[in-house]
Amino acid sequence: MTHDRPTPSPEPIPGVDAPLSPRRPRVESTTAHRPVLLVQLSDFARAECAVDPGELHPDNAIGVLAHHHDCPFPCIPNERATAALALRYQGTSPPDPDELHRRLAELVREYLRRIAQRADQPANPHPYRPGSGQVNR
Repeated sequence: MTHDRPTPSPEPIPGVDAPLSPRRPRVESTTAHRPVLLVQLSDFARAECAVDPGELHPDNAIGVLAHHHDCPFPCIPNERATAALALRYQGTSPPDPDELHRRLAELVREYLRRIAQRADQPANPHPYRPGSGQVNR
């Protein structure tokens, strides 16, 4: 089955979807007939740290922060995203970067703890299948 309509592309996010430069090699691949951009450089985010994304909406700030969260300071997109999230969630004072790292570490530890708990739990047998340990009535 072919689709004649073009797939709408998402709106570009400032600081993340900057135009590609000739210095950043890329490889295009397809997954389920949709182009996927595969980046060959590990310092992808650092290549865009000088691009000023301007004022960010908190939803866009999360996407920008996902790409620039581990960049060394000064990283303009990281600073803009942190400031946008601070205005949205903590009033007018920007959060301390160490506080953000502590909160993120707590969330990751909680996530890993829950994954470990799920792995330790035995699989739930179906209550109405023969051999499940319950009597069918």
